[in-house]
Amino acid sequence: EIECPIGTVGVGSKGPHVSACLACPPGSYCDRMGSAVPTDSCPPGKFCGGGVASANAATACPEGFYCPEGSAVPFACKAGQYCQGTSLVQPSGPCQPNTHCPAGTSEPEGIACPRGSYCPGDTDPLPCPPGTYSDVEGIASVDQCKRCPSGS
Repeated sequence: EIECPIGTVGVGSKGPHVSACLACPPGSYCDRMGSAVPTDSCPPGKFCGGGVASANAATACPEGFYCPEGSAVPFACKAGQYCQGTSLVQPSGPCQPNTHCPAGTSEPEGIACPRGSYCPGDTDPLPCPPGTYSDVEGIASVDQCKRCPSGS
């Protein structure tokens, strides 16, 4: 008879006996000996890569990332959003208008919007529409794109 240690689950169950012990599945933790199923999902704000023996042993989500309940890996903040601080369950919010934040940004003040684009704050830079342009950095709205002079 095999009694699986904490951080693992038993497989191949025949009555009280198991044929093997496997690492606790990613996204969960296993804090009971001899269990065939994980104890629970990884707690919010943390991630469990596999073989995690308790909720306290889960890894805190790093800055620039967020970890909803049951995370096996941290999720990078999407472009246009920022994740400030550790142990986040969701992104902190959109980046400031007239800037853009690449994926994994941890501060709300992004990079100045490049020329030829506008940045509402919650996306990657968007190009000024055909027939318009921007000759300055840091515009926030499509309305700030200027019309091209006639004949150009």
